[in-house]
Amino acid sequence: MNEPFLYQVVDTVVHENECQYPELREKQAYITRVIRTEEENFAKTIDGGMKIFSEMLEAHKANGETTFSGADAFKLYDTYGFPIDLTNEMVAEEGMQVDEAAFKQLMQSRRSAHARRAKRSAISAGPVSNSVRRFPPRPLSAIPI
Repeated sequence: MNEPFLYQVVDTVVHENECQYPELREKQAYITRVIRTEEENFAKTIDGGMKIFSEMLEAHKANGETTFSGADAFKLYDTYGFPIDLTNEMVAEEGMQVDEAAFKQLMQSRRSAHARRAKRSAISAGPVSNSVRRFPPRPLSAIPI
């Protein structure tokens, strides 16, 4: 895993924006912690995904395949956050190609499932406008740390 680095720019970002958003200075330590933690978690996820990708790639090669399955590419995307472009690039470096038609079909199935769940949730939740009136957005300074 590479060392996190994005959290190191928080001081500069706060300095450049604190005139418009004075609460940034007050929350700087919290913001820095959150960014560092997110970056560390992301790196772990990518590292795990790279290991899984290598195992998948070796399995395809062992079977003499020249196409990386759309199901495997989708699993990398859906579980490990690998963009399909990254998978395509890594697979191409190995002289293979991704079954993009199968990947797109799985993506469409996932989107349809999400849309159905969202529609059911919206119907059972009732009107959004009532919720918005009861719970208006709070300024960053009002959020407890």
